Formats: sequence, structure tokens, C-alpha cells
Amino acid sequence: MSEAQVQISGSVPLGQRAAGLLLLACLFSGFLAGGLRDPLLAAGALCVLWLTIGLADGRAMIGLRHWLPFLAWVGLSLLASPQPLTGLPALSRWAALAVFFSAAAGLWGGRERRAWFWGLGACGVTLAACAVFVDVPGYPRVGIMPPYYNYTVFVEAALAAAALAAWLGPDGPKGAWRWLCAAFAVVAAAEIVWARSRGGLAALAVAGGFCLWRRYGRGSWPLLLAGALALGGGAFWATRAKASVGNSFKRPQIWAAAALCALEHPVLGAGPGEFPNAFLRHNFRAGYGFSNYRARADHAHSEPLEAAAELGLPGLVLLLAALVACLRPAFAGGGDWTREAGLAAFCAMATHILGDNMLHLPALALLFASALAVAAGPGTAASPVRNWPAWAGLTLAACAWIPGALSGRWEKAARTSEPPRRLELAMKRARLAPADPYARENLAWAWLEQRPPRRDEALRQLELAQGLSPFNAPDPA
Repeated sequence: MSEAQVQISGSVPLGQRAAGLLLLACLFSGFLAGGLRDPLLAAGALCVLWLTIGLADGRAMIGLRHWLPFLAWVGLSLLASPQPLTGLPALSRWAALAVFFSAAAGLWGGRERRAWFWGLGACGVTLAACAVFVDVPGYPRVGIMPPYYNYTVFVEAALAAAALAAWLGPDGPKGAWRWLCAAFAVVAAAEIVWARSRGGLAALAVAGGFCLWRRYGRGSWPLLLAGALALGGGAFWATRAKASVGNSFKRPQIWAAAALCALEHPVLGAGPGEFPNAFLRHNFRAGYGFSNYRARADHAHSEPLEAAAELGLPGLVLLLAALVACLRPAFAGGGDWTREAGLAAFCAMATHILGDNMLHLPALALLFASALAVAAGPGTAASPVRNWPAWAGLTLAACAWIPGALSGRWEKAARTSEPPRRLELAMKRARLAPADPYARENLAWAWLEQRPPRRDEALRQLELAQGLSPFNAPDPA
């Protein structure tokens, strides 16, 4: 079928409205489930998402074609990676982000977009309260999205920006609802300041300046200058407040290692989800413990850098091209105040992910996609799509968690098994994740525990592990 034009207005058919509400439920319930860090919970949420899209009446999609080159590149990078099975969760997450945006942009009318805003407000206030009152020993200001406060701050930055845009908008909520928008912005900003998050402060300042520029144009420059000064002072204060953080593990060092990973595999990258292993080949001096290079980083603390490291430079370019193409309708005019709210929230989150990794949590990835969908606004052309991509995505989401679960199960079982069984489990894990140096080390120890010990095989595995993690060596001093 050729690309049929479907006009999305303030109301949509009942079947599509039900699907749109289910998309909102998938999004907001994820915040209350720890951001869906648990792989099994994440798989369940993504399965519900794909099932909803597959059963949606009309299956209207907006902008999916912009994501197809990027998703194809992610798949190609996965096939070229040393351990494709362990990269399935990353592929599933990127596919869900793209399709969630496309489905939400097509299924959400004006009512659903307003529900997105008020739902984000309710979730943001809840998360802020939990960060204050829920105590997690060893992890202050975390709340119900552990282990770091950055995840709650990410939601608060999106809420503060969206609420400010709604409050400033001439067609925004009126009366008490307008003051509720102001309350949302104040609560979210207070949470960011209380958490002393430099990324959150930067997101708040950039999004605030963006809202003022959109509302007042050139006349907003005094306020923008004051905001820039406040940002500088806030960042300096937050840095001084974190002076107790050790000097051995800084984000600039991780960013440098990520850049080296990208240069090591500039075309196809290390593979989706492979940054933790790729980082070990470019480790830096940690200066603590019994080793100089014990630092480990599961993420690059920058979404663009991690995308470049895992997917290569073409993958990063295709990702940025998809985002720009999807944002283009937001600047074309039209739409109500929710479009400005979504655009401001996207601006805040896009600023935050320049210096942190948020999109590996499915709930936060869907929030990012949802703001992009709201910013696309009503009155955009949509295209009906066939069902089979939804069923393919459902299958992927249902199976992507299995390799990681098997690897963890084998590793745990090996600790309490007899040497012959331990060797069998270690070999399974090494075959599943051949680029994991720790799997190679465990296999080496398993060979040494045999009777008689197989020192030749153990040495071979240690040599492979050394090539995968060349800086994992004791301090010679």
C-alpha cells in the first residue's frame, strides 16, 4: 500500500484511543517498577507494548520510516558483533523506542497528549516524594528508581521543562490548572537542586532558556543571560558539593575511553550492548584496590558517545538523523500547548543524555520517545502499517532477556558445583559470551580445578582474557 495520508485530529476512533491509553499505561507504570531495570519486568512491559501496537485498530504510525535505516544499522552491527545473543536486549530497546514514538504520534489525539502531561506531573511528584522519604542505604536521594538519583532527576527535568512551557503558553491550562503547572515546575526543580545533579541543572537551564525563547523570542535575552549565570553558579555549587567523590573515576576519563572505543571500530562499532567489554580495552588508572585498572563502566555516561562506541559513527549519524526528522513537524507551527510541553521536555532530556546514560532503562527510553511524539503534534501525516513488524518485535522482546538470564544462572550455579560440572557451565557461558574476559577467567579457573589440572587450557583462556582486558593486572608496586 502506498503511504496513505491520515489526518490525526483532537479525537481518534475508539479502538485507537484504547491503544493510545494502553501506551500511556505502559509508560507510567514503568516508573513505579524501578524504571524496569529488572530484565524480566522489562521484557514483560515491552511485550505489552508490542501487543498493544499489533492489535491497535488502524495501526496508524508517524515517522517510522525515519527510524528504519537506524534500526537496520543496529541489526547489522549486532550480526557483526562477537556475541550477537547478548546484544538482543539493546536491539529490543531501540526498536521499542522507535515504534513507541511512531505509534504514540499516530494514536494520541489531543486528549491523550493532555493525559501524558498530567500523568507525567503525577509521576514526577511521586518520584520526588519517594526520593525524599524512601531510604536506600548507601544510595542517597534515589527513591524507587535505584541505584542512582540521576534516573529520578531525568524525569524531573522533563517535568519541569514541560510544566514551564505549559505555564508560559498563552493557550495553556487556565485558572487553578495553570497554577498546578507552576507547582509541578517548582517541585521538579527543587528535586533537581536537592539532588545536586549537574546534568539535571544543565537540562533545566537549557530547557528553561528554550521555553523563554519560544515564548518571547529576542526579547528574552536578559532572562537567558540570568539563566546562564545561574547555571554556572549551580554547576559550580554542585561540583563543590560532590568534592568527596574520589578522583580515580571521572566522567571525562570514561568519555575518553568511549571515544577510543568508537575509533577502534568506527564503522559497525563494538556491537549493541557491548560497551562494558569494549571499555576494558581502553581502561584508565583507577588508583584504588589491589589493581591499577579495576575501574569498570557499564555505560559511557553519554548517549551519543555510547551510540558511537557500540554502533559506529554511521550508527550515531543515523540516530541523530532520525531524531531531527521526527522533530521537524514540531517547528512547523500548529498544535496546542501540549506540543510546546513535549518539545520542552524533549529538549531537557536531550541535554541530560549528552552527559549521562538514561535510555538503557526502558521506562526512561519510552519517556524520551513519548516527549518526541507529543512534540510531533496533531495534524501530521500517518501511514497504516502491517501487523508482522509488531509480532516480530513481540518475539524479540519475549526472547531478548533469555541469554543474559542463562549466563547469570550458569555463573551462579558454577559457584556451588563440583569441578566437572563447573567446567561444563563455564564452557557454556564462554560460548555464549566469548568477548567477556571474566567468562574466560572463570573458564581458566575451571580448567585448573580439574583432576588432573589442564594448565595448557587454562593458560590459553587467560591469554584470551588478557587480550580482551589488557589492563586487568596487579599493581607492580
